[in-house]
Amino acid sequence: MQDDADRTLGSEVGVDPSYICRVVSGERIPSWPVTRRLALALAADPEEILPLWRSARGYDTTAGAADLQAALRGLRTAAASPDTGLLAERTQLAKGQVEDAFTGQVLPDWDTTSAIVTALNREPELLRPLWISARAAALAQETGSTCTISAGAFG
Repeated sequence: MQDDADRTLGSEVGVDPSYICRVVSGERIPSWPVTRRLALALAADPEEILPLWRSARGYDTTAGAADLQAALRGLRTAAASPDTGLLAERTQLAKGQVEDAFTGQVLPDWDTTSAIVTALNREPELLRPLWISARAAALAQETGSTCTISAGAFG
């Protein structure tokens, strides 16, 4: 069902309001140009949403922790930017863990990432390929190894 917000946003982005409904409900993944226009219309940084969009599209990504954090920030923006204290309460994580997941120097483990994504009302599996790629990059950096197998090869 369309409402005034969908009509306004659809008009601003240049797409049908029903398409906005399908994007918001997760039924559709828009093209990058539409995603970028949506981000700008919602006062979000498109570059923070790009890793999430690439992961949702199933594109091979050689992500690092910064890309995962950008995707988490994009999900947070899409969820109306809930306070980290509220997210800590929803996830039963320490507030510092939640803050570090968005901006920290260390890649959060999968359980932490999954809990935060769930608290943002999204499916954790959406971010799993991006997390796997970021984890592979972190391990390569720790060991000095250079892996030439794409993260997509691991499912």
